[in-house]
Amino acid sequence: IVKEEPTHSFYDFGDLESTKAQLEDIAAANKASKVPTYLNDRMVLSLQSSRFELPMDMKSLEKMSPADYLRKYCVISSRRKTLYQKIFQKHRERSGIILGKTTVCKALQEVLVNALKDQQLTELCDILEVEDDTSVDLKLFSGMAALAERILYPEYLTEDTAECTEYHREKVECADFCSLQWKLHGVQISPPVKKILQALS
Repeated sequence: IVKEEPTHSFYDFGDLESTKAQLEDIAAANKASKVPTYLNDRMVLSLQSSRFELPMDMKSLEKMSPADYLRKYCVISSRRKTLYQKIFQKHRERSGIILGKTTVCKALQEVLVNALKDQQLTELCDILEVEDDTSVDLKLFSGMAALAERILYPEYLTEDTAECTEYHREKVECADFCSLQWKLHGVQISPPVKKILQALS
């Protein structure tokens, strides 16, 4: 029996139960959009595809934006890095960045194989302060993709994956985020950064 703990999320994913009908819908959508071969295993979500950290000095978070946090404290596995880079290269400008919320959302939707609605991806960009004229580099895009996957993971959690240790968070991250509320006491961080940390805890 898996004991479910209360989780925080900065947007509502709605009812995404893994029913047969919904899985068929996802398969149909993937077929229609001709999903690239390198995305075939993307829906095997895992908490170990990335690791989020906290600084030793929590006060340093006070000067950070959401983008700063993801760039500095999101560690991504080599396999995911390769995937994110391939999709980033597909959508980037000649200058080497992805420009604007619309293109960022499109790229993230490709990473997640249409698992999130456009509105949910837009809300993710909003909490990360990505506007129509924002330049997103590979480091930030990878962090955004990892964060989106992390928050999506509980919605697709099954009894099988819940019991598999390879899908669990790394012990280092668990240690970092335990007693998060106590660690944030007296630390004046921005509401968006706080929301991200709560969603990860």
